[in-house]
Amino acid sequence: MKAQLKTLGAVFFAEDLWLGAVLILSCFFYPVAGLCATLAVLGAWALSKQLRPESVSRFPELLNAGLWGLFLGSVLPLSPRTVLLALGGGAFLAGLCLELKKHLERRGFSGMLLSLPFSLAVGLSAWILPDALPEFGRPAGEPFAILLPSFFQSLSVVTFSARWELGVLLFLLILRRSPWLAALAVAGFSAGWLGEGLILHNGFLLPPFFSGLNYILLAMALGGGLLPPDRFTPWRVTGGVAVAVVLQLMAERFLGGYSWLTVTLSFNFLALLMFYGNATERLHPDWLNFRLSPEERWDLRRYRSTRYPIVPYDIHLPVLGKWQVYQGEQGAWTHKFAWQHAVDFVLTDANDARHSGSGQAVEEYYAWNKTVVSPISGVVETVVAGLPDQPIGQVETEHNWGNYVIIREPRGFRVLIAHLKSQSLQVVVGQSVERGQWIARCGNSGYSPEPHVHLHVQQGAFPGEATLPFRIAGMSIDGFLPAPRMPETGEEVEAREFCPFLSSASSYMLGQELCFVNESGEERNYTIQMAADGSFRLGDEKNALYFGRREERFIFYSVEGKDELLNELFRTFPSVPLYAKPGDTWEDVLPVETEAYKLKRGILPKVRLERISETVIRSISEENKISKIILSDTHGIVKVKTPKGNWSLKSDIGLPACDQERSECLS
Repeated sequence: MKAQLKTLGAVFFAEDLWLGAVLILSCFFYPVAGLCATLAVLGAWALSKQLRPESVSRFPELLNAGLWGLFLGSVLPLSPRTVLLALGGGAFLAGLCLELKKHLERRGFSGMLLSLPFSLAVGLSAWILPDALPEFGRPAGEPFAILLPSFFQSLSVVTFSARWELGVLLFLLILRRSPWLAALAVAGFSAGWLGEGLILHNGFLLPPFFSGLNYILLAMALGGGLLPPDRFTPWRVTGGVAVAVVLQLMAERFLGGYSWLTVTLSFNFLALLMFYGNATERLHPDWLNFRLSPEERWDLRRYRSTRYPIVPYDIHLPVLGKWQVYQGEQGAWTHKFAWQHAVDFVLTDANDARHSGSGQAVEEYYAWNKTVVSPISGVVETVVAGLPDQPIGQVETEHNWGNYVIIREPRGFRVLIAHLKSQSLQVVVGQSVERGQWIARCGNSGYSPEPHVHLHVQQGAFPGEATLPFRIAGMSIDGFLPAPRMPETGEEVEAREFCPFLSSASSYMLGQELCFVNESGEERNYTIQMAADGSFRLGDEKNALYFGRREERFIFYSVEGKDELLNELFRTFPSVPLYAKPGDTWEDVLPVETEAYKLKRGILPKVRLERISETVIRSISEENKISKIILSDTHGIVKVKTPKGNWSLKSDIGLPACDQERSECLS
């Protein structure tokens, strides 16, 4: 029952228990309307249960049926005909919704219907109930004097009872759940009112109640309810409501002549048109998770784009040791326009100087003749090796790239490394290379003011083609391990090698059983299983912690259930780079479902982690709560200390300690 009440709040694009309860109770302002809505919902539920018993959510069927029952109860007295129309109409709408959803889902869409079936059914009721059509008029009185009551009445007419008191309560509940949706409701009603006044020249009379509801719902849908907010949101909402005004007036003029009640037809038509015409509908189906408010859904989207950015080209550094970024993406000199996605690396000393002596000879530059390695594993496609290195102060304008190599990655993109030393290339065309393999030495060939290594990604096989966005993984910046990204100008980056110990410690086998015990002797038994998405699942029948490897990181993706240990592992150790060295630090963000987010709504909580020794990793939350885990290369996680308690792998009892700190780090 509680879940059904919360689901009703999705009428306003955000599930909420109190909002759903008020909507249910308001149906019984008119007992006949409440009874008809109940009968219609029962008819819809019975048919949908029979036709599609495996369905988890029956919201579209029940919503449209409930609205149909409310409509009948508001225009007809209680009679056997009314009861039959409520039951039969509810079942019919449920069947229609199921059929439409089936066809949409077959074509890869989400099956979103809103209340379109109900709107069509009400329009057709002109031929079924010609003697009982209601009058939904325009608010009477001085526009500016009744502006606010009219807004609240338009909001409440969703239950077919234009009562401003109910509208106030609904608005306050929407404001409590999502201030953004509340603001959109006000903006939509205001835009619709002004639009009608400008078109009709009627002295800015307030719109009819159902017209106002159309403008309110459309603004909420386009501004964040159905489509994610972005920089185009103000224009999308304003333009959408403007079109809705014209469409609503046309519908009232032409369809009204046939006694067709438009109700929420314009809202449904425009909202679904923009929803299914927007690529976001396919790319971000989780946006339709109305259990979260638009603000929370936006933060969830930010969380996923931060933790799992969609950039198809991840590569590594082409150099060894610490190098400085001399010119980064969209740099000041040559990284512009079609060639903006590129990085130049130089070597500096402790004083940030790039050379010794006067700097008039290439040999005085620290980058000169240093080893260059392959940033990817692939096949060498092009090699230019015989061009001369230029003296300092001179550049080659005919062969801009100088000596270079192009390597094709199996995923289809290519990497170009340029300005290499003459006759230093160690690879030939057609040769397969591994990431980190020595391929050349740093030189000063081509259009190069001083010895440096140029790196970029491109699609085609010829030098000079447009560059593509890419990220560099496995790098350290002063001991901090950022998520894969483009390094910025002036940053000193260092390549990190894959750590065999961390790789072994994060390797678990399917079917492996783990037993953890806390200080009180309480045991937790878990099994490693394969998850539906190909990741791994650690847990039992009711609880699960999903994990895997991504971009050379061991990651806990998500957690289900209320198991204390699994939740603490997810909150305190969301990821571990498999190239971290003792002393390295890194950060990760937590999703909106965590308690830390709920305490600081709108701010994605971060966790700072540090590998303090070979076997010990420590995490510090934003509240400065410290947790630690101890790793074993043969048993994975063997000890866990969090503010909520300590846990040890039971199979670790009696194993030889790696060192003294194993027994002391949790003290």
